[in-house]
Amino acid sequence: MKIKYEFVNGDKCEIEVSDKIGKVIMNFERKEENAARNNRRHEFRLDTELDNGGWLSYEEKAFDEEAKYEANKRFNALASLSDRQNELIEELYGVNKITAKEYAKKKGISCPAVTYQKKIIKKKLKSFLK
Repeated sequence: MKIKYEFVNGDKCEIEVSDKIGKVIMNFERKEENAARNNRRHEFRLDTELDNGGWLSYEEKAFDEEAKYEANKRFNALASLSDRQNELIEELYGVNKITAKEYAKKKGISCPAVTYQKKIIKKKLKSFLK
């Protein structure tokens, strides 16, 4: 089997290889092309009409709208919480998580009080997200 290569500088080369090696090389090139095609399909360019739904199919647009709706719903649910409740969520579940025990010690309250506040927040969020 002959394999043809074209180098970046334009030079071309043809090499004779066994069928077994040729199949491996062809399989590798096929997988590489499939991966490149997949990347091209999923990449976003800044000069497209992506904001206007340029590349999205009907199903993707529907999913995108549903995702926006759900995200907006979650945002509004969190906005309905008090500052103190938002602080509790940020401290316990945010980037720099601390334990409920640490939070209680930091705020000078008991651990059961923190657990009770978590329960109230959970109930409030559930009712808002229904």
